[in-house]
Amino acid sequence: MNKELSKIFKYLLFIVTIPVPLVLLVSFIIFCYESRENTQLISHAYLNNLEAILDDIYATNDKILISDGRCDTFKKKILFDGFQREFIIIKNDKVLCSTINDIDESIVIELVPKNYKNHNVVEYKNSNNKKVLGFVSSSVDGLFSVISVVNANYLKMILGSYSDDRIESIAISSSNKTIHIFGPKTMWEEVSLASKYMLSSKNRWEEVSVPSKRYNFVLTLYVGEAYFHNLYIRCLLFSLIITLLLSFFYIMMKYLFPSRSDLLKDLNKAIDQKELYLVYHSLASSKDGYIIGYESLIRWMHPKLGVIRPDHFIPVAEKYGLINKITNYVFELAYKEWLTIDRDISAGFLLGINIPPDYLLDESCIAVIKEYAKKFAELNIGLVLEMTENQTICSEKMKALNKLIDEKIMVAIDDFGTGQTSLSMLQNSRFDFLKIDKVFVDAIESEYMNTHVLDSIIQLSHDLGVIVVAEGVETKKQYEYLQSKGVEVQQGYYLSMPQEIYDIYPQSNVA
Repeated sequence: MNKELSKIFKYLLFIVTIPVPLVLLVSFIIFCYESRENTQLISHAYLNNLEAILDDIYATNDKILISDGRCDTFKKKILFDGFQREFIIIKNDKVLCSTINDIDESIVIELVPKNYKNHNVVEYKNSNNKKVLGFVSSSVDGLFSVISVVNANYLKMILGSYSDDRIESIAISSSNKTIHIFGPKTMWEEVSLASKYMLSSKNRWEEVSVPSKRYNFVLTLYVGEAYFHNLYIRCLLFSLIITLLLSFFYIMMKYLFPSRSDLLKDLNKAIDQKELYLVYHSLASSKDGYIIGYESLIRWMHPKLGVIRPDHFIPVAEKYGLINKITNYVFELAYKEWLTIDRDISAGFLLGINIPPDYLLDESCIAVIKEYAKKFAELNIGLVLEMTENQTICSEKMKALNKLIDEKIMVAIDDFGTGQTSLSMLQNSRFDFLKIDKVFVDAIESEYMNTHVLDSIIQLSHDLGVIVVAEGVETKKQYEYLQSKGVEVQQGYYLSMPQEIYDIYPQSNVA
């Protein structure tokens, strides 16, 4: 038990870990894409905020430029307008008015551009040696200039970057000059070697620049190392979740739809461990509805997958040479089960067992048929070999089949009309039953009730002198139509469902 659990655990671990290299690659690709997209979104959001702030600052500057020129009027106006609390007015290269004490006039004069620029950004240190930003507006004639002074930390707070741990630094570039609103000028000097590799400066992921369409500057954001680490972790976690889901999906698909190699291995084991079992589908007389026999149908109760349908495992058995072994298993199991029937079985009762045409090429299999035909006869059961049409019945198989017919073993052609049975075979062989496939029976319930082919098959069977068995009868209308056309035996869910041996009642009425 412990070994089995250990084996399962190792298998699950293998399934989960196999995609890890692919997960890491996908994570990195997603990370690259997300980092580019996100940093562009962040930078445009900051640009929009900054442009809104500049709109307010320059609007106030313009009001000052067109005011009456009195300093006290300027000071009063500035207290109630916008973000500015400090300003300097310059006229003819002289400071006319200022809300700032102890300013170095020569430095301030140098801040005003010599050639006319209505809006400009400058940087200098005040008397407290703190960096401040000046936003310059000049009159058209160049005589007046207004410098609105904003503390860099105050601007940082207005932009919202105080609480934004994604941003390490913001810079404004204008007229070949870069002004850092806050943060170090080279934020990447202290970044780890791994991060430098991951955030290669070659692709410039560390800084994102967006030009302003309304003002003459370019905004540059330096996105912090922590942001990329967090983003990569999120991408990695997302990829790992997807991996687990895919692994789970793979395991479920493997569980629900095993591969042919797995199915073959399990099928070999199923035969040895008696996991295959039989159900019996009744054959009822159209005349009075009484059961005249049963067809044995094999089923597989898989210990993990539950019931597996024959159309899933029979093709595997045929392809890999297990079909004869399974057919022998059916003969043996059917006989053992019918031995347990404690009710009397009248003479003429039938039991159909499906055999593949290749079964007739093996002398040992022919011997099995003869053996169980005698054993069933002792139970008043007539053995009927049901030949499926999925393989061509060659002359050698036909010869073996005719020998069995000579020994009074009955033969039925199963699923007639959908396989490879030729009309010449019908003419040259001596079979006892012809079973019409459900496809033709369904035509009775069709909109136009196109039963010409069905009627022809019934008539052909009567002309050949064989008993007609209609398969797949599911409604009263079908039953009565087939009865009216002289079909001797009917089989289908309308009459009964397939049952296990302990539920069947030979020769009871089911119609």
